[in-house]
Amino acid sequence: MSAQGTQSIVLKPFLPSSSDGLRKFITQFPRLPYGPEHFDSFVRDLTSGPDCVVDLWQGAQRGAVALLLDKSQSKPRTLEIAIVGYRWDFSASLFLDAVLPAAKKKAASENLEQIELVSSLGLKVGPGDLAGRGFQPGPTTLTFETSHQNPQLLSSIPNDWIWQDTTPETVRTCYDLLKINFPSPEAGGLVPFEQFEKLALYLPIKPRLLFQNGRAIAFVWVALDNQTGQLLFMARHPDFKGKGLGKACLGEATRLLKPSGFKKLQAEVKDSDQAAIRLFESSGFKTTRKLTRFIISVRGI
Repeated sequence: MSAQGTQSIVLKPFLPSSSDGLRKFITQFPRLPYGPEHFDSFVRDLTSGPDCVVDLWQGAQRGAVALLLDKSQSKPRTLEIAIVGYRWDFSASLFLDAVLPAAKKKAASENLEQIELVSSLGLKVGPGDLAGRGFQPGPTTLTFETSHQNPQLLSSIPNDWIWQDTTPETVRTCYDLLKINFPSPEAGGLVPFEQFEKLALYLPIKPRLLFQNGRAIAFVWVALDNQTGQLLFMARHPDFKGKGLGKACLGEATRLLKPSGFKKLQAEVKDSDQAAIRLFESSGFKTTRKLTRFIISVRGI
């Protein structure tokens, strides 16, 4: 084992002076889909303090950066461990052993009920690593993918359907459509509106609202990372079920991404959402990945 491999992990607080190094680190290693140029704003605006940033160092090298995301408005109230970047040679077990105490402390102090992370951390963490630390399998999501040349996403829409950019005045309309689609917190797991609003107004690709005769009937929101489009949110008004809104949203996502030269479009769907699965399959998407979220209860910690 190398000397570096035996060195302990140190968690350092996020400081303004850390931002340049963090940005360079995230540029070199895997990162969240909105890109390193938005990381500082994300940390500043969307988290509830510097303890949300887990900056892991091993000796003189930064090994990983993660965020502890408060999903207190979801049911059950959850703290999510989200990986921002990591070194290829960084150990999953070292990461978990370093991050979990900080996550448990934060979850307990904020009266959250569980801690959640996704199996594909990129750190080659397996179910055995998680089960040995008290995690249990939770919901499973499927990743669907299609190419930029998918002809099924280029169909036209009725003349009385009009797409418009989201403005500060209409961000709430998008969020309200999400709440209509997911009236149960257990089903939707929505982020707080304040977080949704800040991202919607900050990111370069804005949510797009679809109107019919002045009434908002759907919206779609995408991000782009390294020529891969990510479907962030999509919602349709239930009064228009069966009218083709789903394919209209996917088509608009394609048009939004086309000027940036994207090569593929991805979307994540819960394996229990059969309606969404049918939509993506009928629109020419293929399943490329299956991810299980692992959960540990904060009770008894």
